[in-house]
Amino acid sequence: MSKYNILIVEDELIPAHYLKKILEKSGHHVVNIVDNAKAAMEYTYKKVPLDLILMDIRIKGSKDGIATAKALQSYLPVAILFISAYADKEYIERATEVEAIGYLVKPIQEETLLTTIEVGMAHFMVQQKEQKMLLCDGLFYNAYHQTIYKERLIIDLSYQENMIFKTLLSNKNNLTTIAELENILYELDDLTEGALRTTIWRLRKKLPSCIHIETVYKSGYKLELQ
Repeated sequence: MSKYNILIVEDELIPAHYLKKILEKSGHHVVNIVDNAKAAMEYTYKKVPLDLILMDIRIKGSKDGIATAKALQSYLPVAILFISAYADKEYIERATEVEAIGYLVKPIQEETLLTTIEVGMAHFMVQQKEQKMLLCDGLFYNAYHQTIYKERLIIDLSYQENMIFKTLLSNKNNLTTIAELENILYELDDLTEGALRTTIWRLRKKLPSCIHIETVYKSGYKLELQ
């Protein structure tokens, strides 16, 4: 059985520690327990090695677990396993908008939890390893590993750089507005003046010459592969 680094997002202390006990008994490493969206995002921002998030649907704060999972997956290649006291159709339908490895309803049985993690993570890891894209001049981009690479050349991207690059690449040759990119950065941290320009500047310094990010004055940015 594979061992994973797991973050628990749960606003009830007793269920959270119950899950932690099961996971650690099976050899997994619980990196932390948090009870709200902001704390979860701040923790992932620290770039701690993380494979899986156990995400309760009902958590503290303005964002519930589903909205938090969507925000996290916009910049972080991490598996999500939803846990909930509710099996309502509304929650389940919203949860399908997230690429989760499962949805478990409380009370959660130890065997069910561990089996869901083992099977779901195996499938997730295969998917992520296949997520590579040919860019230009023999260069590949892998969103899971947050790298641009070619043979022995490996360019590591920060979380911010990776999510900005991924967004620009998905809209290749078209304008991505400043507002769109700033909204993505805001999901990670409190946005400071000039944060987007700084991230773009750092990204440009890392990118090979065949990848060009054009500034469209007062509008946004456009990524082109040459």
